[in-house]
Amino acid sequence: MALLVGVLAGTYPAFVLSGFSPLETLKSKLKIGGENWFTKSLVTFQFVLSVGFMACTFIMLWQMNFLRSKDLGFDQENVVVVNTSGTSDPTKTLARFRQSLANRPEIAGVGGAEFSLGAGTIAGNTRFEYQGKTTDIFEHFIDSEYLRVLKLPLVSGRNFDPNRAQDTVTSVILNETAVRHLGWTNETALGQVLTGYNVADPTRNPVVIGVVQDYHFRSLHEKVYPMLFMAHGRLPQQFFVRIAPGDPQQALSQMQAAWANAEPILPFRYTFLDENLQKSYVAESRMSTTIAWAGGIAVFLACLGLFGLAALSTLNRTKEIGIRKVLGATVAGITGLLTKDF
Repeated sequence: MALLVGVLAGTYPAFVLSGFSPLETLKSKLKIGGENWFTKSLVTFQFVLSVGFMACTFIMLWQMNFLRSKDLGFDQENVVVVNTSGTSDPTKTLARFRQSLANRPEIAGVGGAEFSLGAGTIAGNTRFEYQGKTTDIFEHFIDSEYLRVLKLPLVSGRNFDPNRAQDTVTSVILNETAVRHLGWTNETALGQVLTGYNVADPTRNPVVIGVVQDYHFRSLHEKVYPMLFMAHGRLPQQFFVRIAPGDPQQALSQMQAAWANAEPILPFRYTFLDENLQKSYVAESRMSTTIAWAGGIAVFLACLGLFGLAALSTLNRTKEIGIRKVLGATVAGITGLLTKDF
């Protein structure tokens, strides 16, 4: 599109200029070929394309701003994600890591989960039949601190309690979308048994103890899926650490020391959650930047084409301008005469 606008903006003035004799130019005997309607139509078409291109640019920039500022349903700021890949026992590592960071003013909380957040995140998808209706639910294994660290609010019920043995056996938390899919309300879901969910052991079917507010587990490119949270089962693969506002480097130093105590051999690998989430929109960011540059170039080239046509028109009417000046025409009047066609 930018190339098309640039070509259209420059082709006609270049074509006209190439047909002029230098001698005729010096004598001010220029004649712009072609009909006046063609000139007007071409200039109008150039600027319509340019304005349309700039409109697309503003729309893309607005969309990028929306993606960056959209509330995902949880607090992504000041959260460090620690990769536990390579640890022999992530559960024990998490316990030692959390213990080392206990009572540190720079650390607001430490939680564990099977998966991280953002594009590319893969969660276990379980399909089961409940009261004659087939439902797909994404399983997410978390610990009792996960919801608190990410500031995920419960709309009903309670969080997992490590002091309650049942919470590590059959208790589950659903998100609002899962509750709707199962035909309940946030209140009536509490205490419900997901009969048929655990096919391997029907005596250990999940019991709903809470409902968490919907949040975007992946990117905004995807809808919010039905989700089921368990505090038992698979090992935590990601540690989520909320650091207190202030000095993040001091908090990272404390975390690195705690990791060295928990896993002396493995390196401390971490990322910031908000940076991870922004990677979901790299393609859109690059596209918006490219379109912005292309749109600016298109407008610039169209303006050059307009300037060339205006200059030719002015030069062609030099004698007319002189006569009008002699007859008392004002500068404003002559300017209006020359610019009304553009």
